[in-house]
Amino acid sequence: QGQGQGQGQGQGQVEAPTEFICPITYEVMSNPVICSDTMTYEESAIKAWIQKKASSPMTNEVLEHTYLIPNRALKESIDRWREVQGQGGD
Repeated sequence: QGQGQGQGQGQGQVEAPTEFICPITYEVMSNPVICSDTMTYEESAIKAWIQKKASSPMTNEVLEHTYLIPNRALKESIDRWREVQGQGGD
């Protein structure tokens, strides 16, 4: 449980919500983007993936297109979560 998420191991830190974790890197996203498979990924990770394969990392189906849309709402939530985590002794 919590394996590979890279967050929450430090003292007093709370494990990141699952929706904040990139399914490629298993780390909290900094620049979440929505791909044509309707999933959200870390921008740099999905760009690297698309350069190798034009398929979904989740389903392995061919992507309809490779345009990436910033997931601003998720980014704001992640940024707020990080601010709260930063309080209480950095």
